[in-house]
Amino acid sequence: MRYVLNIIAILIVVAITIGIIQYRQHSSTYPFEGTFKQAYKNLGKTLRAKEKEVLVSVSPDRKRALTFITKETALRELVPELFGTFDEQEWEYFWGLLYDPMAIKKGKKPVKTYRSRDEIESVLRDRYSETLGYYDDAKWFALWKAAGVDWSQW
Repeated sequence: MRYVLNIIAILIVVAITIGIIQYRQHSSTYPFEGTFKQAYKNLGKTLRAKEKEVLVSVSPDRKRALTFITKETALRELVPELFGTFDEQEWEYFWGLLYDPMAIKKGKKPVKTYRSRDEIESVLRDRYSETLGYYDDAKWFALWKAAGVDWSQW
C-alpha cells in the first residue's frame, strides 16, 4: 500500500509538470505578456530616474559656494547698471539658475537636471533684456568669468 501511494504521488507531480509545460507552450495563455514586459521596462525607467534624482541630491554636479560675496562684487563692477541694483532675492534667483537643479517632466515622472549655459543665458536675456539683451559671446564670457563659472567642468 505504501508503494502505491508513492507511485500515485509521483504520477501527480509528473502530471502537474506536464500540465505546466503545455500551459506555457500554448500562446493563447499569455494575453498579458506584452503588458508585463512594458510594465517591467517602465519600472526600470522609473528606477533609473529615481537613482539619478538621488545622486543629484546627494552629490550634485554643481555645488554652491559658502559665500558669493567676492563674485557678487566682481559682477557689480562688471555690470553696475544691472547687478548694482540687485537685492538678496534677485541674487538668490541668479545663483539658483546656476546651481539649483530643475525638475523636467520626462514621461510621467519629473527628473531633476541642471540648466545648460544656453538656457541660463536665454532666461537672463528675457528677464533683464534692457541690459543683457544685446550681449555677445565675449561679454557673456566676461560675465561668467566674473561669476566664477567654468562651463568646461559642467
